[in-house]
Amino acid sequence: MSLIFTALPTAASISGLIVNVPFWLNVKTATASLSISSGMGSCSAYISGMPGTTSITATVQLQRKPIIGGAFSTVKSWSGSSSGQTFTFNETQGTPTGYVYRLKVDATVTANGVDESITFYSGEKTS
Repeated sequence: MSLIFTALPTAASISGLIVNVPFWLNVKTATASLSISSGMGSCSAYISGMPGTTSITATVQLQRKPIIGGAFSTVKSWSGSSSGQTFTFNETQGTPTGYVYRLKVDATVTANGVDESITFYSGEKTS
């Protein structure tokens, strides 16, 4: 059986601030982080599945767009998998100046025989 979800948001209020919170069935935690220093981007992603998770496969994309206008396009793509309840990714990549960068993560988390597809992003960073 396959289920496909893409961050179906629910709304939560924290001190009057409305925050979109993704709701996933098989995923406990999903984070992506990008930091840029001296023309190098440190890319990381972490996915923790719910109990019963047997595998996690993911594609992590470093994307960029011009600082002024334009759409994001993929600069580098990595794929990986884990046969357990967690998936961890860490890589570095050159990040020339004049662009806004982000990470996009597409993953499939399998728990109790059910595949769930998720997509999430890091924050945007300017180089």
